[in-house]
Amino acid sequence: METRESLTSQIAGYEAFLREEYQPSTIRGYKKAVQRFVEWAKETQPASETQIEPLMLEYINPNNQVDGRHSITTVRTAIRLFYYFLTDRKLPPCERSSSNESIEREVMDYALYLERVARLSSPTRQSRQNSLRRFLYRLFPSSQFDSSAISVSVLQNFLTTEMMHVKPSSRKTFIGVIRSYCRYLRFKGVEVDKGLLILPLSAPVWKVASVPKTLTSNEITLICSAFDLCTPTGKRDYAIFLCFTELGLRSSEVANLSLNDFNWRDASVLIKKTKSHVQRALPLSQPLGKAIVQYLELARPTTCERVLFVRFSHRTGEPMGSSQIRESVRRAYARAGISPSITGTPLRYTPFDGQPESVLCWDQKGRNK
Repeated sequence: METRESLTSQIAGYEAFLREEYQPSTIRGYKKAVQRFVEWAKETQPASETQIEPLMLEYINPNNQVDGRHSITTVRTAIRLFYYFLTDRKLPPCERSSSNESIEREVMDYALYLERVARLSSPTRQSRQNSLRRFLYRLFPSSQFDSSAISVSVLQNFLTTEMMHVKPSSRKTFIGVIRSYCRYLRFKGVEVDKGLLILPLSAPVWKVASVPKTLTSNEITLICSAFDLCTPTGKRDYAIFLCFTELGLRSSEVANLSLNDFNWRDASVLIKKTKSHVQRALPLSQPLGKAIVQYLELARPTTCERVLFVRFSHRTGEPMGSSQIRESVRRAYARAGISPSITGTPLRYTPFDGQPESVLCWDQKGRNK
């Protein structure tokens, strides 16, 4: 049980708590979401004593949509982290006040289509499920699901009322989900409003219209020197960075690396959960191998997890997510004075007539050529 005044006073400590793993822009968004929650809590429960857990669950319930100025994902994450900061426990799952069985069944059928027909990865499937579920619950708050009620005008109304606070790129993504869902309906033989299939996604968002940015050898050296290899966090983050530069992995692929994926005898690592759903074995370079051994022997906390990279601060020993993996690299960029505009997989520039010096070739018996 917390008082309203104590909740307000805890925000500064919550902000310091977030600095351990999140970048400034994320911290600002989470802090604003929590401040709005505290203001709402004061209005909802005027008494001096506040039951924090039920209020938080009510606030982040998708059916309520209390905070319309932030995305539901931002609000949910901010509130859950705030609860963990206050209680050192995870906030229980948020149950819908009135679950619509027809909608839940439709969403699960769509998820099976995404998995078995579209062959999308698990994070992509989950993201599309969440978007569709939010849309359908707004369209059918208490009635049976009916696909014939979905039309261009209904979608336009949803975009102008429920998604005014999101970026154009996010609205574009949401329209893509609805178009994907309409293709699923046609796959089942259900008639849909043809206008939904030809909706313009949005004004162009030219994120990939230029040549990908790469890091020079000098920049790679500068960033590598920014890791404090005398600390456990430095050893872990250095090994993470080399997974990008030596193997060219995505953040999700680094986060999914397991201790079982490494074949030390053959000096190779098996990448399983790829975007193309095809496993591939990559050579394990000497610098990366040494960095991982240093991390495992001297830095990794005792844990039952088989995932390679785990958390050190709160929730010690639990697997790091893609966002934590990315943030570890961004912190290294900041320490090295490298522009944060390179936000994807750190790539090393390699001339056409050569290879990165740190990448070594291995023969079939695992010996360095």
